[in-house]
Amino acid sequence: MAKTYNDPAKQRSREKLRDFIANHLLTLKKPNDIKVVCFPGAEREGEEALEVKQVYDPLGIPRQNIVGLEYKPEHAERLRKANLGIDVKCQDAHDFFLETDKRFDVISLDYTGTPT
Repeated sequence: MAKTYNDPAKQRSREKLRDFIANHLLTLKKPNDIKVVCFPGAEREGEEALEVKQVYDPLGIPRQNIVGLEYKPEHAERLRKANLGIDVKCQDAHDFFLETDKRFDVISLDYTGTPT
């Protein structure tokens, strides 16, 4: 069975991230002006992009301002099929940042293991 990130520890982590953005970034910028890149998560069908739904949506950050990185093609496809309105990239984060010229206000790379 696929991992789930719908658990109390991950929930608390998402709450902390949401509070940090609200207290430190939204005091400087409007939600419509905030750009985000994250690992939205798509390990289990029905739990796609919990970070988007629980962090950025409540803050009013438009989904079109969010780039979701997923390394595994099946996870990227699951995100696309969920039709969330985010820009899904099936790409390694390192390669993405080498190639993009976009600037982001929030970079949330919540790796599941030690990055190499």
